[in-house]
Amino acid sequence: MTDAAARALGVDLGDARIGLAASDPAGSIAMPLEDARARGAAQDVERVARRAREIEAGVVVVGLPRLMSGEEGHQARLAREFAERLGRQLPGVPVELWTSA
Repeated sequence: MTDAAARALGVDLGDARIGLAASDPAGSIAMPLEDARARGAAQDVERVARRAREIEAGVVVVGLPRLMSGEEGHQARLAREFAERLGRQLPGVPVELWTSA
């Protein structure tokens, strides 16, 4: 994370649902915020941007899924596109991609 005193907003994109979680200001624990039905890229980006502004997020972290082989597939491409669009909606707020090891 870029600022230890800023809250992080975590985004878990799915075809049908989008999960959001927010950290405490120290970034040590995250709690679920919302699990909402996906409505299309434009509406979903706006909803996530609105929530990021509401919680005064200092960073947004979008999950980057990988295939069992470790390669990126279709869902990873969608996550990258979503993160790009979200970054344009949130100037000054880093939007990062995260994949688990």
